[in-house]
Amino acid sequence: MNGQPVVLGAGARIYDEQNLIRTPASLSGDYRVAFVRGNLGEILQIWMLSDAEYRVVAERAAAARRSGGSR
Repeated sequence: MNGQPVVLGAGARIYDEQNLIRTPASLSGDYRVAFVRGNLGEILQIWMLSDAEYRVVAERAAAARRSGGSR
């Protein structure tokens, strides 16, 4: 992500815009995503976001940064 390699955790799930599970091998290109990391920094879940979903996530992240929260 962002040009850096990432480690997918065992059993990691990737959900597309229709909330269907995709395999890593079926993906190519760039996507806007939200993700959850595990305790070791591995990625456990990924959601491929539509433009509208990305705007909501970006607004929440900006609000959390302004308030000093980590959410």
